[in-house]
Amino acid sequence: MKRLLILLALLLTACSQTIPVENAQIISRIDAATESGLLYLAANYNEYQYNDEYLTFVYGGESLECPLPTPCNVTYRLLDAYFDVYFLEEVTDTTLIQNQVDDAHAILSSLAKKWEAETIYNTKKSQVQGGIALDTYCILGFLENNHNMAEVVKSYVDVADWMEPNAFQTDIWRNVADESWCARLFIKTDIDKQLTKAVIYRLVDDTTAFKNHPDISDMDKLSVIYHMLYVLEDWERKYDDTTFKQEKLGYSDFISYFSQKNLQGNSLMTGNLLDVMVYSNYDNPETMKELTIKVLGNQRPEGHWRMTAEAGDNYVQVFTTFRALIGLNQYKQYLLK
Repeated sequence: MKRLLILLALLLTACSQTIPVENAQIISRIDAATESGLLYLAANYNEYQYNDEYLTFVYGGESLECPLPTPCNVTYRLLDAYFDVYFLEEVTDTTLIQNQVDDAHAILSSLAKKWEAETIYNTKKSQVQGGIALDTYCILGFLENNHNMAEVVKSYVDVADWMEPNAFQTDIWRNVADESWCARLFIKTDIDKQLTKAVIYRLVDDTTAFKNHPDISDMDKLSVIYHMLYVLEDWERKYDDTTFKQEKLGYSDFISYFSQKNLQGNSLMTGNLLDVMVYSNYDNPETMKELTIKVLGNQRPEGHWRMTAEAGDNYVQVFTTFRALIGLNQYKQYLLK
């Protein structure tokens, strides 16, 4: 046993020596930031509710049923947080928020089974008033790898899209962003490759028009483009198909360019962009390191991240903290490769 421990120690020492000193220092900072962030998340969660005004918001007419035998208050915003619990689990140890992990899995897995028989309310083909929002339905189906939910989403496709072009009057980026999750669901479940490719071509066209529009803000353009990068990366991984290689590179270059101009202080967007840059294997280590340093520098002494430098400490701060931690730990995995 003693000999085994010595060999293990030597192996760990050898592995640590292969990591450049600068990278090891960044990893150490990420680990410290992660522990502090997780402790903040743990302290700001209780009985299916986060201490974040953004996450406690309930849409008018919203009525989601608790899928558990014990009472729980399920809202769209709570599900947004639980989705991030899943994503965070993929990149780091989440023991410090184990009760959130347990709650997220219990609710999301139960909802997925229940929603297989649900309708979707905000598409061109929707025939009823009730039902589930398209993006939430597709994200849950994606996370649970639920083929039956993918079939439901497929039944709402209108040629190669779902929603009316003007479905959102304020967050205009959400048409592409919301539907991108449905494309990812199709890819993951391998439901219909030909239809999925048609959907992606249409999303690429919409993204190009959005990116080139002179009256749309850079932040809105970034919101569309980073969602699309996940889609194109998923497609390439699933089917070993580089059809969208040029679009993928163009989106990455767009993010790299604008991340150096407009993101100082915006931890929500910076964390999102860091996550997708690593996920999509963008060949620009310097940009990813710069984004990482920005995120690390924006952490508050209490352990959380504000959405922007001017934002308060009780609105979107929990959601932003999730996104910052996901981005940082994606980058840590990249450094450890």
